[in-house]
Amino acid sequence: MNVSVIGAGYVGLAITACLADVGHTLICLDKDKNKIRQLQKDQCPVHEEGLSEILFQHQSTGKIRFMSDDRMKESLENSDVVFLCVNTPVNTNGSTNLDEVHSVFDAISLYANRWTTAVIKTTVPIGTTERIQQRLRKANPDKEIQVLFNPEFLREGSAVNDFMNPSRIVVAPDTPATKYTMDSLYAHFIGKCPMLYCDLQSAEMIKYASNAFLATKIAFINEISDLCEQTGANIKTVSQGMGMDERIGDQHLKAGPGFGGVCFPQDTVAFTRTARSKGSPLRIVETVVETNKTRKKNIANYVVNACAGSVKDKAITVLGLAFKAGTDDVRNSASLSLIKALQEQGAIINAHDPMAIQNAGKVLSDVRFFENVYRAFADAQAIVVATPWEEYITMDLDLATQSLSDNSVRPFVDLHNVFDADLVRSHGFNYFGIGNGGLSKLH
Repeated sequence: MNVSVIGAGYVGLAITACLADVGHTLICLDKDKNKIRQLQKDQCPVHEEGLSEILFQHQSTGKIRFMSDDRMKESLENSDVVFLCVNTPVNTNGSTNLDEVHSVFDAISLYANRWTTAVIKTTVPIGTTERIQQRLRKANPDKEIQVLFNPEFLREGSAVNDFMNPSRIVVAPDTPATKYTMDSLYAHFIGKCPMLYCDLQSAEMIKYASNAFLATKIAFINEISDLCEQTGANIKTVSQGMGMDERIGDQHLKAGPGFGGVCFPQDTVAFTRTARSKGSPLRIVETVVETNKTRKKNIANYVVNACAGSVKDKAITVLGLAFKAGTDDVRNSASLSLIKALQEQGAIINAHDPMAIQNAGKVLSDVRFFENVYRAFADAQAIVVATPWEEYITMDLDLATQSLSDNSVRPFVDLHNVFDADLVRSHGFNYFGIGNGGLSKLH
């Protein structure tokens, strides 16, 4: 099939790469001309494992082309399927900004061929897809444009793997025409994962409810970790014991500094606003939103407590800037919130990240960035592991200690509990995890 993908973020690029890899012909468009020029030169603007190799392999054979959105007409006229992967940011009042979605559908209304299928991958408020379908029919009654909702369940950092090995594929509406089109598009995946065809409202709800539930698990285990601090329980052991129950599962049960990125923070806010507008408030999810905000604000206290109650004029080395390992995305990163909070208390920040330094540099000031992780240790008076990159977990602690300016014992704050405490202590650090009672003893 001939497929257009509008939006060259991590979702749009993953869809472009993977659909080309299973035999379709793709055009990926974006309004950012600089991003398109990068892609045309085999330069991927986002970090996703395995993504650039697939994209540029198929670009070289002509299976993938990249265009700026001023060539929308050319693309849409020849497309069987159009995927919308554009931004839907949350407005200051909590509502979802659908300007980019409506702009794309205005173009589809003008330029798409009569039998085009438009597939919304972007998360949109419940009822949006149906309203867009009605709007298109009113504007172009002679065109049989199908508007579908097909939510994405791709995690940043593993988007290619998630697309090629999906847990499920959800498509709405449930009609013979929809099934014919999407079964053809996803023929490679039929029999490899469940495919759920359903009504539009349920499909839109599935996306929001899924993200809200995962965010709730994260917020829950973070609050339990705070209680562990005060009771002497160990959060790693508690999480392990809980996760053994198959009804609970062990995913998203690792304590940390709070969830970030775009999806969870954005979707939980939008979901709660929709619920309130319908007179059915989601009080649990509302609490999750507030709990996560508080978590990010308070996480600096962990570091300050480990530093004997003050970070003023102390050099703190922060390892990790991305909101999670495996991506260069720093949006809503707990690490950045931590750095700003520590700076407000007078700390001097050294920072390292394998992928996210460039993006972090756009939003942080007065930070000393290091390309080499060991050099970031040089004058450090405390170490904070804020993002659990494998590079940190496997780093040579002998080399790290050799990089220090002297042999004094320094706090080593592990915000994800990924290090062996005894191993870290054996290298001359004072180890502090979270949720294991170590920090509460300093209060």
